Amino acid sequence: SRRGRAVGRGCARDFRGRDWLAAVPVYRETDDALVQGFNQTLHLDVRLAGWPWIPAEASWIQPTGLAMLALRLTPGLAKARLEEAVRYLENRRVPGGGWNVGNPAMFEGVPPAYPTPTTLALLALNAFSPASILLDDLIILSQSAANDGGSKALAWAVLGLRSMGQNSADLQNNLLAAQQKHGSCESSPF
Repeated sequence: SRRGRAVGRGCARDFRGRDWLAAVPVYRETDDALVQGFNQTLHLDVRLAGWPWIPAEASWIQPTGLAMLALRLTPGLAKARLEEAVRYLENRRVPGGGWNVGNPAMFEGVPPAYPTPTTLALLALNAFSPASILLDDLIILSQSAANDGGSKALAWAVLGLRSMGQNSADLQNNLLAAQQKHGSCESSPF
């Protein structure tokens, strides 16, 4: 039966999806002056790429983390791309730890780290480069999820912290407290 078959174990559809994901085009900056300007001003290496939300667009933290996790069972397929994605995540870390949606610095200042992209970056780095994970990343994940307080932030943070072997009891208790009798959280009907 199709239900019991594992993804990536012989189904042509699974291989097509995996191959497509490994080859998704991404925007790459090629203007040397612009690359140098970003590097000098914001300390960003804009030549590095991860995965975009839309093919041929700019890289973002969340789709990069999701793509890396999806490809972790076949790392040889996109080895160079996955290695670059690790460097992209390292380069886009917010000063003080964690990740936001894509840029650790803006001309106006440093945007904060958010629980969802931080968790996805941590899960991806844990799969490909565990030594890249900093204690500050875990601390900021816990703090940002507690400050956010929303069920999505709490759920991602609990998943991320538990996968790193960290205590997430307070966040888990907050998440459980937000759950309604019918199973949804807060005012969500889902």
